[in-house]
Amino acid sequence: MQGDLGQGIQHKIAVSELIGPRLVNSLKLATVAITLAVCLALPLGVVAAVQRGRLWDRIAMGIGLGGQSMPSFWLALMLVLVFAVWLRVLPAAGMGSRCQSAHRSCPAGGQPD
Repeated sequence: MQGDLGQGIQHKIAVSELIGPRLVNSLKLATVAITLAVCLALPLGVVAAVQRGRLWDRIAMGIGLGGQSMPSFWLALMLVLVFAVWLRVLPAAGMGSRCQSAHRSCPAGGQPD
């Protein structure tokens, strides 16, 4: 294994040069997603453990079950609908410099390029 991904068919440049800039945004998004997941799951797990068998346990377990069984593509579309279309606080797509001037924040806590 040499790490050479070859040349792209469409753009005629090295694939590693195409992946590089996109990898930074993917890592930002993954970091924010993992942080949000832990910040939501940890308190729900503690509540479910402390209030075992009570109403709060059932609520926490229901939220956890709903989060696990909900299709991620549907949730993503609903979040875009709410935050980009109805509330107009986030852009519907992209992380360009427009998101800083036209919106109060950028997608997933990322900074504009």
